[in-house]
Amino acid sequence: MSDRDGNQHNNTSYRQSTGPNTAPHRREGRRGLLGWLLGAALLIGLLVLVVRSCDTADNRMSTTSDGGTAATAGRVSDAGDPMVPAIAYRSADFDSYLAGSEPVGRSFTLDRVTFASGSSELDNAARAEVAELAGVLQRYPRAQIQLTGFADPQGDAAANQTLSRQRAEAVRAALTEAGAPAGSVTLTAEGETGNAATRANRKVEVRVTSR
Repeated sequence: MSDRDGNQHNNTSYRQSTGPNTAPHRREGRRGLLGWLLGAALLIGLLVLVVRSCDTADNRMSTTSDGGTAATAGRVSDAGDPMVPAIAYRSADFDSYLAGSEPVGRSFTLDRVTFASGSSELDNAARAEVAELAGVLQRYPRAQIQLTGFADPQGDAAANQTLSRQRAEAVRAALTEAGAPAGSVTLTAEGETGNAATRANRKVEVRVTSR
C-alpha cells in the first residue's frame, strides 16, 4: 500500500472516529446553556416579584412623622366600605366638601384638637378649631358627622378605649356649645392608634356621614 493510500485510510478512520461524536457534544452544550439562561430568567423574575411585594406593603402603611400611622387606613365604614384616609381639617376645605358632590364618607383630622396624656380636656386652641367646625355645620343643617376618638398606645388598652370615647364626647359637647345643630353628631371610639405616646395620636377625627 502506498503512502497516499495509507494517508487516505488514516483520514477516513479519523473522521469516522471523531465525526459522529461532535454533534452530541454540541447539543449537550446548547442544553446546558439553555438551562442556565432559564434559571437566570427565573431568578430575575422572583427578584422582581419580591421588590413589588415590598413596595405594595410600604404603600399600604402610610407612616406619619411622629411614628404613628394614618388612623383611617384599613378601617371600614358602618356599611362595610373601605374608608379613605383622613385629611387635615381646614374650614374652607370642609365647607367646600359639604357643598360639593363628592361621595360622603370623607374624614378630617382636627389637627388642633389634641390632648394631654390621660386627659380628655380641650385646650383653647382645640376649642377654637371646634368653634370653626360648628360654624360650618350651621350653614349645612342637613349634614351629619361622626366623631371618632383616639388614644396613644401607652397604658392599658381597655382604659385607652374608654378615654378615646371621652375625647369624642368632649368635642361633641364643645360643638353643641358653639351652636352646631342638635342631633347632627354621633360618636365612636377607636381606642389606641400609632406606636408612639405623642399628642398627635391623642386626637379626634370628623367623618361626614350625610349632607
